[in-house]
Amino acid sequence: MASVTQLGETAQSILAAFVNQLEVQGVTLPERRYVAPGSLVPWDGEQLVVNLQQIVQGQPGAPYAGTPQPAAATVLSAQWAVSICRPAPVIQSEPLDGLPSAEDSEEAGVEAMTDAAQLVLAAVAIHAAHTLTGPGQGFAIEGCSPLGPEGGLFANRLLFTISLS
Repeated sequence: MASVTQLGETAQSILAAFVNQLEVQGVTLPERRYVAPGSLVPWDGEQLVVNLQQIVQGQPGAPYAGTPQPAAATVLSAQWAVSICRPAPVIQSEPLDGLPSAEDSEEAGVEAMTDAAQLVLAAVAIHAAHTLTGPGQGFAIEGCSPLGPEGGLFANRLLFTISLS
């Protein structure tokens, strides 16, 4: 089980689990793969990134806003993001060629939607296989959202929360 005192190790386990599962699913992944600081996707190149989003009180999918009594009864969860960033068609500035073609834009759009589906399917498989959590421990898939395009990149960010010990 993931521990609040070993978040770095948990992040590395999440990265390895998603890389492995996405490759099993046949997804071609960027070579650059790492655990990033902060909660935002770094818009600096094609990559697969894991970020800690927040630590909350309560079980995954059911945050708790009260004060548990005794304090030792506090249950914590960590929300994580796994993002795949890829190049987006952009206006060429040297020489100015105008807008990207509709075909290039559509190809990137289809790739983005495929990435979103594959991230969700990977999370389902990882949860079912108990790769990151044991049977009965919390694992909530909270959504997958497109990001960008920004700086010549687009991304899909999957959010999920797991129990902490």
